[in-house]
Amino acid sequence: MIEKQLGFVIKILEKVECAYWIDSGTLLSIVREGKLFERDNDIDIGMWDSEVDKIQALIDEFIKKGYRIEKYFYKDKLFSIKCIPIKKERKRRIKKFTGRGNCYKEAREIDICFYSRGGDFALNPQKHFLKNDFSFVSLKYYWFGIKKIFLYLYKSLNKITVINVDKNPWKSVMNTGTWKVPEKFFKATSKENEFGLNFPEKLYEYLSYRYGNWKKPKEDWYYPRDDRCFYDIPPEEMLEREV
Repeated sequence: MIEKQLGFVIKILEKVECAYWIDSGTLLSIVREGKLFERDNDIDIGMWDSEVDKIQALIDEFIKKGYRIEKYFYKDKLFSIKCIPIKKERKRRIKKFTGRGNCYKEAREIDICFYSRGGDFALNPQKHFLKNDFSFVSLKYYWFGIKKIFLYLYKSLNKITVINVDKNPWKSVMNTGTWKVPEKFFKATSKENEFGLNFPEKLYEYLSYRYGNWKKPKEDWYYPRDDRCFYDIPPEEMLEREV
């Protein structure tokens, strides 16, 4: 039995005949545990970039259901849409300061990634916040913190936020890497599983390629370091050289 929120996402995608697949941590958790990881903060959905218009048409429906939207662009091309439950954000703030409760139990972010084809690979830009290498008293560290607070407030006040990760102010606090996945894993999907969800057809081969020994949980998982399909290189550089 899939969780209510995941069921809602799949229902709304299938209503517009969107060709999707369950991806990343959501795929791993369902296959390994039979449910979503309790502390995972999002639902990961993958699809080809040909499906962008279908998802754009669903945005108003997500907003009516209590989500706010973040659209991520790289080189002016939309590569990800994130739907964030507004109620969850309030709970996350409470947990951050009190340490109580599981803020992901009732609502998770919905992270939809649009893959483009590059040679024999599926490519998707991936953003992650820069780590602070400055001392606490450093002016650079102080300015870095001010910018992160500004961006957080900016996103919180808008139901739809457009984020160009390769332009300021966003690029000053984010790195852009790339998910590079052999295209063969996403060429076909299958619902022949006990959950009735679209999984990559070469399911176990994909999980092994991406996570290694996927059956064994890894402590302190950090995807820029541990995801075998992540490269801390911008997409255009991935196309210029073999990695």
